[in-house]
Amino acid sequence: MTKTDLVEFAMSYLQRHKIIKFDPTVAVKFAKMNGFFGWYDFNKNEILLNEGESDLDMVTTLVHELKHSEQIFQGLMKYLPGNKVMWRGKKFDDNVDSAYEDYEKLPWEIEARKVERYGAEILRAWQKKL
Repeated sequence: MTKTDLVEFAMSYLQRHKIIKFDPTVAVKFAKMNGFFGWYDFNKNEILLNEGESDLDMVTTLVHELKHSEQIFQGLMKYLPGNKVMWRGKKFDDNVDSAYEDYEKLPWEIEARKVERYGAEILRAWQKKL
C-alpha cells in the first residue's frame, strides 16, 4: 500500500465518521519539503504533504490541513489581501513570518490542532485493515 492509499483511507475515514466536513474537491499532493510537514493552499484548494515524513506525521498533518479546508469550505475563514484573515467575522493578521508562538495562538490553528489527535486513530484503523 502507498502513501496515496493511506491518504485516501484517511479522508474516507474522516468523512464516514463525520469528523471533518472538508471540501470534497480538495487535492492532496506530495513533495520534498524542508522544515514543513505540509500546508493547505486555499488558492488551489490543495494540500501539500512532506513525502519524507512518517505515516503518523503525514496523517496527522493531513487531518490538520483538512480542518483548514473545512474552515474555508464552510465560510468560517477567508483570506484577505495583505496577509489578513477573516475568521468568524473578525479580522486577524496572518503573518507566517511571525514567531511560531504567536502563530499557534491564532484561533483557526487552535481549532486545527484539536483534530490532530485523530491521526493516530486513523493510522491504527489503517494498520488493522492491512
